[in-house]
Amino acid sequence: MATPNAVIAKLHNQASYEEGFADEALDPGTGCVIYEDENGEKRVRSANADEATSRVVREARNPPRGLGVEGESPLSQSYSTDEHVETVGFGDHDQARCQVSDATADDAVGWDADGALTSTGSDGTGDPGTIVGHVKEIIDVDGTDMAIVEFE
Repeated sequence: MATPNAVIAKLHNQASYEEGFADEALDPGTGCVIYEDENGEKRVRSANADEATSRVVREARNPPRGLGVEGESPLSQSYSTDEHVETVGFGDHDQARCQVSDATADDAVGWDADGALTSTGSDGTGDPGTIVGHVKEIIDVDGTDMAIVEFE
């Protein structure tokens, strides 16, 4: 789980891969919701604080981006509005490496209004909205603290 080039996850069941077209600019790691528009086309939008989704925007793999570009990770490359987006859904007890500001082990996590993971925080006063998981541990990845989140 120490590579900076992919959304790393340990899945107990087969990953729930889905794709659609972005309603807005989306970053890999953003919580998201997939829905069908009036034409039956699958669309992807960021999750908000009231949604219990465990679906996450993943880095582009079909086709892959950023490979061979020195110093640039596919994780740093956002999807533009109306661009094809890849997502993965996590089930109970599935774990993923995530960026969560001010997180500590055992914190509850949920999505904020922009679809970013947020936690109760080291002082216990943060508001993660609807809880979607808990921080199992904090690891160091190239000098960046990353949370191993277990989804519920």
